[in-house]
Amino acid sequence: MAATEDSGSGVLMTVQSWHEPVETTTFSDPAALDEWLSARAAALGTDPCPLVAWCDHRVLIGLVTEAGVHTAEPLEPRFLTSLRLFNRTGELSLWREAGEQFLGRLRWDGQGDVLDVLEQRQSLWGTRIEPLMPGWLRVSEERGTQFAVPFAVREDDLPLCLRVRSYLKADEDGLVGVMDSRLCAFETWAGRPVKGSARS
Repeated sequence: MAATEDSGSGVLMTVQSWHEPVETTTFSDPAALDEWLSARAAALGTDPCPLVAWCDHRVLIGLVTEAGVHTAEPLEPRFLTSLRLFNRTGELSLWREAGEQFLGRLRWDGQGDVLDVLEQRQSLWGTRIEPLMPGWLRVSEERGTQFAVPFAVREDDLPLCLRVRSYLKADEDGLVGVMDSRLCAFETWAGRPVKGSARS
């Protein structure tokens, strides 16, 4: 990986990367989804792996280990619309296709085609922290936004940020666009990686 330019709104780099589709799958219950995600987290090679899941009623942030999925409330397949399981090496993206069927893709960096990427930080709403339950903190905003995190962070770390990597490709006319994107890490506002959980 080589950084080539800091544009002020992100860093342009070149990386080697490849991707593959995830076969259509269904999950009979939360335990089946937990087991499936735990196996994918082990393949990504980080224990734990951060998770962001978009559900019908809220967004869940958690961690996935070989022992299972850790979120502030159960991750129910029937309410799940999409999720991303990620680390600095790669990402699993999963989305509901139709009914109870899910499709997805795996993207890995460090091997494969040489691609230009733009890496940026996207901040999340939230300027206040309060304990939620053992191992969990509630991050909230005066306007009403709130979410739970299993990270050991302080209010001066807020707002939390997601590091996002966009993969660029030029079309036949030379116009450059984003062909794929993935999450890489949670970070503090100062740019430090968020590690561990609120238990530590």
